[in-house]
Amino acid sequence: RLRNNYRRLLNAFKSHYTKVQVFYSYKTNCIPAVVKVLDEEGCGAEVVSPYELWLAYRLGVESSKIIYNGVNKSVEDLKTAIQKKTALINVDSESEIFRLQKAAEELKSTVNFGIRIYPEVGWRAQFGIQPEGDGILNLCRQLHETSLLKLCCIHIHIFIGISSTRDYEKAIERVFSLLKNL
Repeated sequence: RLRNNYRRLLNAFKSHYTKVQVFYSYKTNCIPAVVKVLDEEGCGAEVVSPYELWLAYRLGVESSKIIYNGVNKSVEDLKTAIQKKTALINVDSESEIFRLQKAAEELKSTVNFGIRIYPEVGWRAQFGIQPEGDGILNLCRQLHETSLLKLCCIHIHIFIGISSTRDYEKAIERVFSLLKNL
């Protein structure tokens, strides 16, 4: 059933856009047998902690199929992810960006990263960087100057209990507005 549900989800998106990848949230259920089945199906791993990152690598998930999210990752956590050649590291604050830059410089490694923005839709927590104003634009200009950090995506997280498509539309509009400015 798990395999079938994964295939149905993937194919629902692929019927509209061929370049789709699905990444399963280990936070949701990190029982090794479950995530191993998903890996066998081609699903990527979205991890949010050093343990989940370790588990994905322990189960043989390819580094190109791992996204490392989560809040307040330490320099050591980031160095581990960089050394393992994790495909993408999403950061959610300016201080974490600077920790990522420090880790990349110490390891002399290029890092693909994303910035989590606060979309002001759904769960109103402390996660993400405010996309308005010149702050994020100036930060991205500074990061563009370094050859080690490669901004690859904008990431958002909104509450799962949203029942209106309008909330998703608002979040997407905020992302596109930021992308246009970038």
